[in-house]
Amino acid sequence: MIKLNNITVVQNGVVLLENINLTIEKGSWINITDISSHQYLILLKLLEGRLAPTIGEYIFDGAQVKEFSKLQRASLRKREALNLAEDSFLNMEKTVIENIRLQLKASGIYPTKFKAIINNILNELALSHIKGNKCSNLKSNEIIQVKLAKAIASSPKLIMLNTDLIRDINVKEEVNINNIIKNSIIEKDISILTSNYNYMEKSSLIKNIKLV
Repeated sequence: MIKLNNITVVQNGVVLLENINLTIEKGSWINITDISSHQYLILLKLLEGRLAPTIGEYIFDGAQVKEFSKLQRASLRKREALNLAEDSFLNMEKTVIENIRLQLKASGIYPTKFKAIINNILNELALSHIKGNKCSNLKSNEIIQVKLAKAIASSPKLIMLNTDLIRDINVKEEVNINNIIKNSIIEKDISILTSNYNYMEKSSLIKNIKLV
């Protein structure tokens, strides 16, 4: 579904990524190991279409991203490849429901479908009890779940998750997040990308990849 072929990114004479090859199949969990936080964030910006490679090709769902129009690039980052590591992905001053509505609107989903989609995703992730709460009042684990709910609502092809999002949660909460990834993301043929993710390291769900 997604391929990076011999990607190199150079900015102001500095090589940020070099000779990167990566394939992400539909409904897979790719965990990149031995990558710095800075390099990973550069990779995420590349995958969401905000950053163009200096050398190499980025193929998304069979199409060359370098040939995308501005409108297609906007659709890529708003609907198809969602970067949850961006602070702006969740509006902390809006409620859970308002955030999901924003995602549905950005994805071009018809408003008459909003209610059914939101109710389904809130029930699926057991978030109905906090649906009217401002995100700024949520606990760390709830924020992660709401970010995932907001992303899943628009049925993207790729969700990109930063390991820092799970830094402050306990083992029980982390197990719950992994169950969401398994049951509400991978089983819906949505792919997920993480970096240096240690929990469930030996699980067959995760394909660990070292970029060289």
